[in-house]
Amino acid sequence: MEEIKNKKDHLCPEFVEEEHVGVTEEETICAKRKRSPRPPVPKFIFYLLALVVVVAFTGGSFWYYHENVLPEKYFRKADVSFNRDNHEEALKYYLKVLKIRPERKDVLYKIAFCYEKEGKVNEAISYYNEHLKTAKKDTKALIRLGWLYMNNGRYVEALKAFEEATNKDKKSTEFWHLMSEAAEKANDRDKLTKALENSVKYAKDNDSAIAYAKKLMNIGVYDKALFAYETIIKNYPEDMRAVHGAKSAKIMMGCPVNDKLVIIPGASIGDVKIGLKKQELIKVVGRPTSKRFEKDNSNKVAEIWIYKNKDFAGKGLRVFFANNKVSEIETSSCEYKTERGLGLSNFLLEKNANNISSTDKLNDVTSLYSTDGGGLTFYVSHLDETGHDAKYKKLRVHAKDKKSILFDMIRKIND
Repeated sequence: MEEIKNKKDHLCPEFVEEEHVGVTEEETICAKRKRSPRPPVPKFIFYLLALVVVVAFTGGSFWYYHENVLPEKYFRKADVSFNRDNHEEALKYYLKVLKIRPERKDVLYKIAFCYEKEGKVNEAISYYNEHLKTAKKDTKALIRLGWLYMNNGRYVEALKAFEEATNKDKKSTEFWHLMSEAAEKANDRDKLTKALENSVKYAKDNDSAIAYAKKLMNIGVYDKALFAYETIIKNYPEDMRAVHGAKSAKIMMGCPVNDKLVIIPGASIGDVKIGLKKQELIKVVGRPTSKRFEKDNSNKVAEIWIYKNKDFAGKGLRVFFANNKVSEIETSSCEYKTERGLGLSNFLLEKNANNISSTDKLNDVTSLYSTDGGGLTFYVSHLDETGHDAKYKKLRVHAKDKKSILFDMIRKIND
């Protein structure tokens, strides 16, 4: 019991006696020693902070005024002078705006325009070019720049500026017109052709379109001129100037003017059309001079109606029938040509090489040439040394999706 009692003396008491609660006198004295009084803040610190705030506010206000308000005041003054055609005074203010705020929209353009009006071309060109570095889509600036180049004989540079303008706005007749003038001065035939074609395409009236088509004729691009006149005819069918112009272009290209002499690959020669029945053909061109029959490689018999030159105004035809309908049409006459002027007289020339899609050489003397797109096959025998003409030539119009039976007949003969 004694031992247990001694152990309890060492345990933490379950409550604290009242004289042990709170802060001792020694602790209170120690706390007072640690709390030394703070010295007062000098007044000049407050004055200094106030001064800093005032200076910062004043400086910010001045900066904002100088960078934003003042340039706009100058710009408005410049615009007033500009609208009064006082370009010298306007230029003075625009230059101030540029110095303070060079990124201000249109200031470079306005400066360039003022220099232009003052007759200072080089300065105007320089500022237009600077303006276009950041405003690449500004067609107005491109046109003014091109115009300055044109008036100073710098036609290649003018052409470049106008061409860029047309790239930005392809439907502007004015832009294409300016480009055509620059291209003509720069002796750039390809770009002149392009400009005139688009001038016709986007022309606002038939008189302007006719004038551009005539220019195409004058520079000798007859195929483009023909296309231009045909476009005008579609838009203004009653304008006979376009009809006569198209005929003139066809004549210059060597194309048939008479519809009865036109070859349409895969469809017809003149009035003789694939698919016509015999009685229909008689109504169109009359009765044949003679008839005959031939077999192809598959032993199918083809009935042939022959219209000889003497009975057919020197433009003889051979018409082949299958199932009592016209299946192929043949001629040895150079009078017949496609709408673009391709015929027996010129299909071997290099200029028409792009119109030929394939060549089939059967032997040393015989070759077949198929047109691009099909429906028209040329046969030649005994080519000359140049390869541009032959002793014997003829052509066949047939269905586009089939080879001519001429091929089979010639192969059979050669076999």
